[in-house]
Amino acid sequence: YKDFFHEIGHLIDHWAKNYNGYLSVTYKNGLFGRTLKDEAREYIDRVRKSMNASTNFNVHDKIVKDLARIPIKFRFELSDIWHGASVRRINLGVTHSEYNYWTEDKGANVAREAFAHMFTATIYNPTSAEIISKFFPSSWGIFNEMIADFLKERGK
Repeated sequence: YKDFFHEIGHLIDHWAKNYNGYLSVTYKNGLFGRTLKDEAREYIDRVRKSMNASTNFNVHDKIVKDLARIPIKFRFELSDIWHGASVRRINLGVTHSEYNYWTEDKGANVAREAFAHMFTATIYNPTSAEIISKFFPSSWGIFNEMIADFLKERGK
């Protein structure tokens, strides 16, 4: 049912803005998408420093190899989030194939896909949710804040 929950996540994201945009994209002037990219960049920088590497080429490869050790059933959602947040540099096999997918519409798909994947992980795969929250802790917090604010606005 992961695909079902993923698409429901997109629907809720869109519904939260009364079908006139996406909460994940507009929340606090794009905070979610910026934070996802910042956390990916910070993680890449930490790995580069630990490797004492001068470029990111080998760093990206190391991150992919390290993350590939996580069983696919627990990294499925994480894979697409990493692919978007790193703008295609970290590819764990579950991605969107269109070349401009992560950059079109000012990068809005990064936030939209992460929202749907975090929603899916929350409902369908708690181990995946835990893993996502370790790599993207601030983004995970913003996701939960968006959900809480949405429910509060609706009186739930």
